Amino acid sequence: LAKCLQKLEAMYMDSTSNEERAALCFRLSRVYYNLLSSDDPANAELNNSKQKLAELAKSAHKFAEEAVKIAPNDFRSHYWYGVTIQGVGDNGGGTKYKLQRLPDMRSSFERAHELNPNDGNTLYCLGSICFHLADINWVTRKLASTLFATPPTATFEESLEFHLQAEKVEPYFWNKNALMIAKAYEKLGNRQEAAKWAQETLDRPRLSRADEQVAKEAEAVLSRTK
Repeated sequence: LAKCLQKLEAMYMDSTSNEERAALCFRLSRVYYNLLSSDDPANAELNNSKQKLAELAKSAHKFAEEAVKIAPNDFRSHYWYGVTIQGVGDNGGGTKYKLQRLPDMRSSFERAHELNPNDGNTLYCLGSICFHLADINWVTRKLASTLFATPPTATFEESLEFHLQAEKVEPYFWNKNALMIAKAYEKLGNRQEAAKWAQETLDRPRLSRADEQVAKEAEAVLSRTK
């Protein structure tokens, strides 16, 4: 990723058209964002401290912001804008930042979905926002009430609908989406469907460390619902 980043930045500096620059902004935003979770030793110099992680997150968001300006009708602009708001919040921005930017993040994914209704990742993000809003704790809810006249809300039913729709448009695209379906069913008290989707998650191939973590969470859901 580090070498890829260098090449993309050089190409970005040499780009002359908005179309070319937009394509590079998508890719740069994605690479900067992926560096946040990379455990490749080759990338360690870029992400081995909280300060560097915060800088990576801000760079990812900067390129997503530019993409929205020059390619407002491309769903990728809005998708990466929303994703990188979360990235900044998770790497230095904190809970207050994420709450303040939640309307922007949500509307970005909604716009991305309007532009491309068949993107599973966008639907996953909308479902995840709904799940976490429905599951928000008392302390965070009180903080939200100080930031908004009417704090944003969502339900587990809405979360489930988005995650099921994601699975419909892109079957098997991401193990974590299946896990979120299981979790939503569990929250709604449907133990049978929760167990079914937890087992479905466990039956899927595990291609990364993230997939292994998802499998552990699925095992926990299954143990509570079978």
